Amino acid sequence: MRRFAVVLAFAACHDAGQPVVQPAVAPSVAAAGPDLRDPFALMPSDSDVLFSIDVAALRRSPLWAKYKSSVVELAGPSFAACGYDPFDDITLITAGMPLEGQLGVFVIRGLDRDKLLHCLHTPTPETATAVTFDGDFITFTNKSGTINLMTFVDAHNAVMQGSTHPTKETLTQALKVGAPLRKDADLVAAFDKLAPNAAVSLVSRPGSQAFAKMMEQKTGAPSRSLAATFHLTDHVEVHAAIVLSNADDATAIVAQMQPRIAGLKPYVDRFDEHAESDTVRIDVSMTEDQLKVLTALVKRAIGST
Repeated sequence: MRRFAVVLAFAACHDAGQPVVQPAVAPSVAAAGPDLRDPFALMPSDSDVLFSIDVAALRRSPLWAKYKSSVVELAGPSFAACGYDPFDDITLITAGMPLEGQLGVFVIRGLDRDKLLHCLHTPTPETATAVTFDGDFITFTNKSGTINLMTFVDAHNAVMQGSTHPTKETLTQALKVGAPLRKDADLVAAFDKLAPNAAVSLVSRPGSQAFAKMMEQKTGAPSRSLAATFHLTDHVEVHAAIVLSNADDATAIVAQMQPRIAGLKPYVDRFDEHAESDTVRIDVSMTEDQLKVLTALVKRAIGST
């Protein structure tokens, strides 16, 4: 699955350093605009996984000020050169990810259109991502082959589609879907059960065959659903629940995890996993010092790819 993090949402648009064509983007491709107050707005009906990044919640954490520059650096160093930090404006990012369709949709609330365009037009050193403009649409083409297409629905809200062959037609159609997943009662119930005040939340669509297949490949047992939250205050907490087909599978997954936990000890303050009937519950906490170590590891890993 494509990168899950703020880096995922902005790796393309923050890393733009190639020459661009056409100096401006028209006001909006969707004059009426979707109702973005709904977190399910514009999420594709074939989404297997939904996630949200509450950037406003991140900003409230004392750790955010310390690690914000690292996030921006990972997401795209060219923003430092142009003087625009999108994380000062963004409030919420939501995304719907089909695991097999390869056309996920990101809704980026709060992103300032004028500041972003000014930044994209600011000459910066050549990077791995080229940017081109076509009317209302901005295309980010990475040397890896991934393509992301973005448009603004108004001055402070953008929608991005990627990362395999999005087109103006597919993105225009994505802006018209409304909120089809709002009708999925099981998904809405799972979403509503997520722990509150999370900086990052993830939930799989109950009944997704693609998700069950992916988890079976990774764990040896098909999973019915996954829900996880990431909390950032003066420390880090992660809570996850994986629902398996039966209690025996849950017990077996916990047993598989045991040998791996020892290797995580230097990076976490607490790692607790246990089976409750057919559900594997995982709770992790991390101190600020441990977060520093993990951040350094991630930067080295991304720098080597």
